[in-house]
Amino acid sequence: MTFPFQGHQGNNQNPTLMPNFYRPVAGSGGVSLMSPQEYMAKYPLTPSSGNVVVGGTLASGDVATLDITNGVLGGTVSLAYTLTSSDTAASVAYELAQLVQDNPTLQRFGFSAEADPLTATLYIYQASGVGNFSTLAFSATGSVTGTVTQMTGGAGPVTPVENFIFTTGTSPRSYWFGVPVDVNYQTLKALVAQGQPVQ
Repeated sequence: MTFPFQGHQGNNQNPTLMPNFYRPVAGSGGVSLMSPQEYMAKYPLTPSSGNVVVGGTLASGDVATLDITNGVLGGTVSLAYTLTSSDTAASVAYELAQLVQDNPTLQRFGFSAEADPLTATLYIYQASGVGNFSTLAFSATGSVTGTVTQMTGGAGPVTPVENFIFTTGTSPRSYWFGVPVDVNYQTLKALVAQGQPVQ
């Protein structure tokens, strides 16, 4: 269900429905107001992605561990799965994907995962370019293996998960919860390195 956003001068939307998240966008000699939907259409998101191909010799009691490190996470989120006698490489990939999906910290910062049962591959995603600064690592007891491809390809605006002010050079900028912001590479790198709350 889609709710219309609160009105502003120049449109006919009901001003009591939702808060006004329209943002000023400069261009063509003036400043216009752009809704979050319009902003995301102009600056589309491309998720970052990486993967782990699970293989090797599996044994009950072995522990497979996936580590995801990123500045916005405050360090490393470590996810461990203990194998059972019925596990296959594909089921291990699936169980690790579920651990990613169920982790509240990863959810908050736009991480998600899925598994391909045909290739025993765990795919890890992050909603924007934030994920490009992630490091994935796989380790295991026993002879379980994981071939890692690091996360790349993310682009587009970042979305704050809380309000904060961040200074680049000498210019402070306000970031508002849920309002997407297009930033350049150096600003994005600094936001992630300093653990600012963006996804």
